[in-house]
Amino acid sequence: MKNCNKNLTTSICFGLLSSLRALTGASVLCFSAAHVSATEFMAAGVPVELAESRDYARIFSHLKSNGVSVFFPTFQYLEAPSALSLGFETDFVAPCSPDGPAFRAMAETGIKIVIPAELVYPQNAGMPDLDQDPLAQLIACAGRAQIYGVSNYDEPVFQSIKLKKVQALYNRVKEIDSTIPVLMVHGPLVLDKPEFASEEQRAEYLQKVASFSAYADIVGFDVYPVTADVAKVGSPDSGGNIVGYADAIPSYINWLRVNLPNKQHLMVYQGFSYVDMFEKSYLRSLISADDIAAIRPPNRKELSSMIAAAVQSDLSLVVFWGQGMLNNLDQAPWPDIIDIVKAYRN
Repeated sequence: MKNCNKNLTTSICFGLLSSLRALTGASVLCFSAAHVSATEFMAAGVPVELAESRDYARIFSHLKSNGVSVFFPTFQYLEAPSALSLGFETDFVAPCSPDGPAFRAMAETGIKIVIPAELVYPQNAGMPDLDQDPLAQLIACAGRAQIYGVSNYDEPVFQSIKLKKVQALYNRVKEIDSTIPVLMVHGPLVLDKPEFASEEQRAEYLQKVASFSAYADIVGFDVYPVTADVAKVGSPDSGGNIVGYADAIPSYINWLRVNLPNKQHLMVYQGFSYVDMFEKSYLRSLISADDIAAIRPPNRKELSSMIAAAVQSDLSLVVFWGQGMLNNLDQAPWPDIIDIVKAYRN
């Protein structure tokens, strides 16, 4: 969910935004939800105004009242020039107690969590002894019913993580509790990356994605396509061409259904504008004010379309990432995200 964005900012860092066209206005898509969606929605972080309160009863109540039932405990608020977090991820690790504020608020609101792999099984460490397993301790603190799943290592092919590493994590989770789903998120085809220059390279990457996905129960991609000139996202069937949200999202969903038919599926969507990822003075040192002004978050029409595509395809989970870099609850695109999600869930 995160590392892909470091790659997607390459376009900004090298000043390749001169071709951006300023996009104005926010289109509104009216839709009718014929029935309550079976798709669940997860927030990977919340805007800084809410996150910095460290008030989990408030945080989880805000999410639950707006149709978001799952939380991924990340508190990152900046990506560049260096990644910075509020550091509250420690509230979701062992040693812990059921009376801890986070776990108590989960029980009271019914919010579930997805436990990040790195919080329980860091890549640079071996697997702990079973009698000291941190996942088992978290289950004891949170209760099994409040754990939606465990994420495998993020974008493992992008990160060049060994297949045996993701296999070991999957096996350990199942050893602790076979009913806990393991999630895996893959990065998209980012077409200004040299490793995706040819059709053969893109096909090889997707083949690896399929192989790694054997060690997950719910699999998907993160796709942050707005704006297309910045994101430079291709899709499995775009032939190496950059595509916008209307083509990218259905293509990745279809790839999952065709190539991983025995898995459940998820998509991770864009809860930010690319300018939100940068410290402001640092960003101004990289690109012009006109280029900065041309970069925007997904608007209501785009968000509605992306969410509708997931719900209509019966995806198990829709995740929003990056809203942790928004200053407050009123900053776009968060108000549109929760408004659309609430309409589907209620």
